[in-house]
Amino acid sequence: MSYQKPALPLAVFLAILFAATSLVFAQQKQTQDPSEKPRNVKPELKKAYKDWLDKDVPYVITDEERKAFKKLATDDERERFIEEFWRRRDPDPDTDENEFKEEYYERIAYANENFASGIPGWKSDRGRIWNRAHLDAAATFASRHPDPRSSITAHRELSLQSGSN
Repeated sequence: MSYQKPALPLAVFLAILFAATSLVFAQQKQTQDPSEKPRNVKPELKKAYKDWLDKDVPYVITDEERKAFKKLATDDERERFIEEFWRRRDPDPDTDENEFKEEYYERIAYANENFASGIPGWKSDRGRIWNRAHLDAAATFASRHPDPRSSITAHRELSLQSGSN
């Protein structure tokens, strides 16, 4: 019977140790709740910037420009990007207005007014072709005429040929 006396304190000690260990693990599980853990997620773009990217300039923005825009961290950087985006496309930087930008938005508006059928006109096949054809013709003309003002001339010639304003 003498061998049972040390077994009882040992059993009590092991029971206390087991209970303490269980408590420590339970507390760790509570502090590691995934819903409370800070997430390493890049915030989504504000609606205005997402719309600019997806609705305003899908026909003219390059893949590289789109990727660069999405990497920007602040709204100030995005605003500067948009200004530079249109400035690079301005056929006559000496004027106050950006003829390319104005013409682009006019063509989007025309497509919306004339080609809408359950979806915005610029998204329709006819609207996409309307805008794409103009952009391709202006780019072809500009590539043959190194003067940056040539795209204005291309637009005017294209408008006269197609009978549009």
